[in-house]
Amino acid sequence: MPSPLKLKTCAWCKLLWETRSVKARTCSPKCRAQLREKEHGATRGSEPRIYPADLVQRVRELYESGMTIREVQKEIGHGAKVQNVMFRHSIPTRAAAKRDQRGEKNANWLGDDAAYSALHRRVESERGKPQKCSACDTEDQALRYDWANLTGEYQNLNDYVRLCTSCHSAVDNRMRKRIGGQLSEHVRKGGDANVR
Repeated sequence: MPSPLKLKTCAWCKLLWETRSVKARTCSPKCRAQLREKEHGATRGSEPRIYPADLVQRVRELYESGMTIREVQKEIGHGAKVQNVMFRHSIPTRAAAKRDQRGEKNANWLGDDAAYSALHRRVESERGKPQKCSACDTEDQALRYDWANLTGEYQNLNDYVRLCTSCHSAVDNRMRKRIGGQLSEHVRKGGDANVR
């Protein structure tokens, strides 16, 4: 049976926390590392590294200009770890903010080489989830609606129309008859601009 939870005070940040461990002195790995550095130095038997004042000032200016820690590290190069400089010289950090990862700013962006399903997700992301059919004008919330491509120009986000599943199937069936094969194969081969 596990040990009961005990309420302890963190030896570093002085917060109350619960633990089952008898030996634990800190509430987190970060507090543990800071306490260890205070008690034993950066590495046991050595003093914490002293950074030159001009390096500290440069790190401070670059970070306060809006650069991320990773960008500051690239700017100053090797020789000093920016996180350590900021910690030891009490440079305040910003709260993490989500960056814009849409479109070409995304590391996985494939542009015109994106797969068939990715192109459809791109349309939904840009134009929203369809809520009605533009062919039969139904708005029944029990039905499923899709973005259907009109002419085979899958990269063009304005070349899609909202259709219910049955209308979408009918349009795709007409297209399959014209091209004589599966739509996904047609897209992989480059497609015909005026299939429908």
